[in-house]
Amino acid sequence: MYLGDTCNEDVVIRGSSFKGNYRQGMSVICCERLLVQDCSFEDTRGTNPQCGVDFEPNSSQQRLTNISFVNNTFRNNSGCQIAISTSALTSNSTPLSISFQQTSASMTDGYGIIISIPHTPAAGSYITFLDTDISESSKV
Repeated sequence: MYLGDTCNEDVVIRGSSFKGNYRQGMSVICCERLLVQDCSFEDTRGTNPQCGVDFEPNSSQQRLTNISFVNNTFRNNSGCQIAISTSALTSNSTPLSISFQQTSASMTDGYGIIISIPHTPAAGSYITFLDTDISESSKV
């Protein structure tokens, strides 16, 4: 699933399986008010970054706002389970707001979660992980 360059709004995804994808289970480039609940992201392999979910805006005008992942499982995706890269965002971008609750992200020989924020984010930005288990991942 690709939530791309044109900003998506009010998206709800429930009870879906993203299994055996070639590049990503899900790519989130620009989205406001996204809920992903009771889904599984497994066995992504092929072209990098090969993650269960990848958040990666392409410009400073794109937004990752009011995004919630609730009760999801990420397992054995080749690159990592969850990747958040905000290199295109600046301190003037819309504040980032992403939360994960009741999440399992595991891969015995790889990364559970990768977060790359190379620039100072906009004031009020946050990423939260509540009741998240990465104990079966060898790297974070």
